[in-house]
Parts: sequence; structure tokens; C-alpha cells
Amino acid sequence: MPAARETVAGAFDAAAELPAAEADALRDAASAAFLSGLTTVSLVAAALLAVTGVVAGTVLRRHAS
Repeated sequence: MPAARETVAGAFDAAAELPAAEADALRDAASAAFLSGLTTVSLVAAALLAVTGVVAGTVLRRHAS
């Protein structure tokens, strides 16, 4: 089941071929992994946006004087 390791859709497709208990576990694991990655990327993007805002504000203040 290499597709299950590549994408959430691949995991859900692979889960369709498994017994119910294993399918539920695979779907839960795939969803949790996706949400974990999404959360991490969102936090990094928010931090970079905050740093960019501080840098932009500092540069604009210096050039306004």
C-alpha cells in the first residue's frame, strides 16, 4: 500500500480494501497526519508573516524620517 503513505486520498482508497477496524485506524491516522502537517505549516507561515510585518514597519519608519 505505497499510495497510503503518499496522500490522504491514497490512504482513504487503501482503507476501502481493508476490514472495518483497520480501515478506520488508517483513515484516522491519515487525517491526524494531515492536520498535524497543516498546523505546523500554518504556524510557521504566521511566524514568518509576523517577522515580515516587523521588518517592514521598521524599514518604513526609518525611511519616513
